[in-house]
Amino acid sequence: MKKTFPLDKSKQIKPNTVIHCKCDYRFMVTVNFRDNLRKKVILSGKYMPISPEAPTWMLMTVENISRIGIGLRLKEPFQFKAGDMLRVNFNLDNQNQTMIDKKLFVRRVTGDIIGCEFAIQGIIEEDLARYLMS
Repeated sequence: MKKTFPLDKSKQIKPNTVIHCKCDYRFMVTVNFRDNLRKKVILSGKYMPISPEAPTWMLMTVENISRIGIGLRLKEPFQFKAGDMLRVNFNLDNQNQTMIDKKLFVRRVTGDIIGCEFAIQGIIEEDLARYLMS
């Protein structure tokens, strides 16, 4: 079932809200107010912090991707903070196995989940754009 409501009322809804149906059924909904849609993925890859202390590649899993960045989970501990820069290398799970090799800025750290933004904005590769729309 699909329910729509005016966007002017959407800011009154908390991100995780319990909805009560007319039939007395209750269920949880998640409301996402992002400007850019994120695609959930599980893509293995590697990252390298751009710092003199860690000049080696380490393992990671990309958990979501958008046109402006990625969310990744570290396989090995590393202390990132907002503003740090790193380089990632992974393949999309599309037919061409498109390789993504990008520099990113760390924007958010939540446990072992790192939210990153592509260092160069505005240019999106055709394969990545197609992948996000699939």
